[in-house]
Amino acid sequence: MNFQSSALPVIISDSNSVNVKAEISYVQGMEHLIKVIQALSLARTLEQIMEIVRKSARELTGADGASFVLRNGDQCYYADEDAIAN
Repeated sequence: MNFQSSALPVIISDSNSVNVKAEISYVQGMEHLIKVIQALSLARTLEQIMEIVRKSARELTGADGASFVLRNGDQCYYADEDAIAN
């Protein structure tokens, strides 16, 4: 029987190691994103949503900071932030 696995190959050659590393990174990012979506589905307050979004934005992008901006009509304000310390 020939079963196809969805697991990534363990043995890689030099010619495709960059592609496999990118694929692993992509898969890890997607797994993280699924966890974020699950956490958001359980959030019950705006504060919980802001915390999940700003932390996840930094983790998923590798950014130095993330801000959560809310708009109220034609006004907007920075409601929450997660940034590196000075």
